[in-house]
Amino acid sequence: MQFSTVVGQKKVIESLIQTIKDNRVSHAQLFIEQQGSGALPLAIAYAQYLCCENRSDIDSCGTCPSCLKYQKLEHPDLHCFYPVNTNPRNPKPPVFSKDYTAEWRSFVSKTPYSSLFEWLKSLDIENKQGNISVKESQEIINSLTLKSFESAYKVCIIWMVEKLHPVAANKLLKVLEEPPEKTLFILITQDYEYILPTIISRTQVVQLDRLSNADVAGAIEKHHNIDSSEAMNYAKLCEGDYAHAQEMVHLGYNEEELMDNFREWMLLCFNRNVAGINSWVDETASIGRVRQLNFLKYALASFRKALLLNFVSLDVLPILEHEKAFLAKFTNFVHEGNTMQLINEFDLAIRHIERNVNPKIVIMDLSLKVLQLLIKKVPQGAK
Repeated sequence: MQFSTVVGQKKVIESLIQTIKDNRVSHAQLFIEQQGSGALPLAIAYAQYLCCENRSDIDSCGTCPSCLKYQKLEHPDLHCFYPVNTNPRNPKPPVFSKDYTAEWRSFVSKTPYSSLFEWLKSLDIENKQGNISVKESQEIINSLTLKSFESAYKVCIIWMVEKLHPVAANKLLKVLEEPPEKTLFILITQDYEYILPTIISRTQVVQLDRLSNADVAGAIEKHHNIDSSEAMNYAKLCEGDYAHAQEMVHLGYNEEELMDNFREWMLLCFNRNVAGINSWVDETASIGRVRQLNFLKYALASFRKALLLNFVSLDVLPILEHEKAFLAKFTNFVHEGNTMQLINEFDLAIRHIERNVNPKIVIMDLSLKVLQLLIKKVPQGAK
């Protein structure tokens, strides 16, 4: 991959390029991202640029032998590690990243912005927890003890480093602190708080920017051949998550349909119409896991917008025209007394759906909690 294929992240890219020009590449870097911000394609583009034989001031050449191998993730000095688990093809532990090399290369080439859930789903193990095991940590160490085959640098990318088993993480401390010469570790995380402090202290933190609506819309318009106004609508709905935006384009989700479905659900909850909620849940449970996740993410974003409308005007927020009338009224029921509970319940429901929990049970439970929280009074002294 080249920097030119990465969506947004211009300031981060410029900073990474400058470290190479100044010959001050930190041997262990921790890329922290919000889901869909592009840490993985950025890490690969950075490694490709570092090892490129004819790089320019702004990007790798894309045509030298090193670049061609990086673009296929086949370079012998590139080592990728990622969460895995047993599946029907590999039914007995231990399993290692290398057991799924072909699947990994195909997954990244097609969907480099996708989530851990989508990766595990591609392996038919979405109902299991992916992890990077203790024995895998020894594989990481062993892969770096050999001399470089072709490039000056050996590069080790650990995707979703928060999934490192604690014992595995401790085993890597020494090699992170004192790696072999010309070795670059790039650790990628979406859950910074779950990483051991001893790991963080041995890395240089690179905080990725949340993708702007303009960046996401531009990429959607370019890669999916849709007009700019429609692309911007998708960008506003996905809140900086390019993978989510691609999912919505692929499914052909209509933002008015999302809003109408959300409005119907909230009215049922507010009116305590349990029979109506039950029918609505039955219908929603039948639409498929990806659509359920997209809808719940949209609903969560709508709650956040409604809360912000307590403090700023409609024109300031990225709200679509058909959302304005409902959200302007709905904001009266979303306040500091219930917002955090609502957000936590939606986050939990999304995680459960991702982990293959029965969607009818999850969504019905969420509906009953929303029913209770919407009638919760505004705290005294607040709006």
